[in-house]
Amino acid sequence: MEKPYDLIVCDLDGTLLNNKKQVSPYTIQVLEQLRQHVHIVFATARAPRDIQHFIQTLSLDTPSICYNGAMVFCNKSSTPLVSFDIAKETANQLITELKDFKDVSNILVEKNDQFWVDCIDDDVTKWIEMGCEPHAMGYPSAFFQESVAKIMARGECSSIIQHVQENYTDLIHTFSDSKKVWVEFLHQQAGKERALDWLAAHLGIPIERTIAFGDADNDMLLLKRAGLGVAMGNASSDVKEIADYVTASNEEDGVAKLLDQIYQLN
Repeated sequence: MEKPYDLIVCDLDGTLLNNKKQVSPYTIQVLEQLRQHVHIVFATARAPRDIQHFIQTLSLDTPSICYNGAMVFCNKSSTPLVSFDIAKETANQLITELKDFKDVSNILVEKNDQFWVDCIDDDVTKWIEMGCEPHAMGYPSAFFQESVAKIMARGECSSIIQHVQENYTDLIHTFSDSKKVWVEFLHQQAGKERALDWLAAHLGIPIERTIAFGDADNDMLLLKRAGLGVAMGNASSDVKEIADYVTASNEEDGVAKLLDQIYQLN
């Protein structure tokens, strides 16, 4: 097998997964052929608990980039390899301010594969119905006695972002999905591209021998950083513009088709 890249980094929602949140049989077939020869790593906004089904489906034992790059998670030991956390003092201060902010309707915070919410809204109700109960709710809470991975706020995102940018120079923001309903705040050292740098160094792989796939704004820096950055056919024009290559959409097995071609599997 020709190996032009040693590390494949792939976003999940809108990229590897189809619109039904499934991995197609063809994609499974392609990745099963590759996983014995190259490292296949997810890079997602999701928590570790939310990707275990896909880890098992593809029989992967590689680490995962979670929380939009705030954590590199070891799936073998179920522990973080490295975290780029928000300090507990910063988290408590920002949560207090967001709770009093008129443009905020709800707040969610993640750490150590657990999450806290300020209140139950329609989104949280859906997650509960899917079997994902909050680990803590309401403020103040013992949940904030240590650093956190990310802070998410739902509401008038532009004004929330402006407030944080003006008052928290050590935080960056991103979105998990194209609807941009929840804005996420991470430590400035976090990000999928920084997690890629750390993981490539950890595995001893030159960055030019990495290939990354993504579809959303939170994938843009990852695609720019990878040796080959690939945008999905369903990605926004901004994502496609910065990518080195545009493949077919997530509904058309865009990831698998390009990998099949690059690694000359057939």
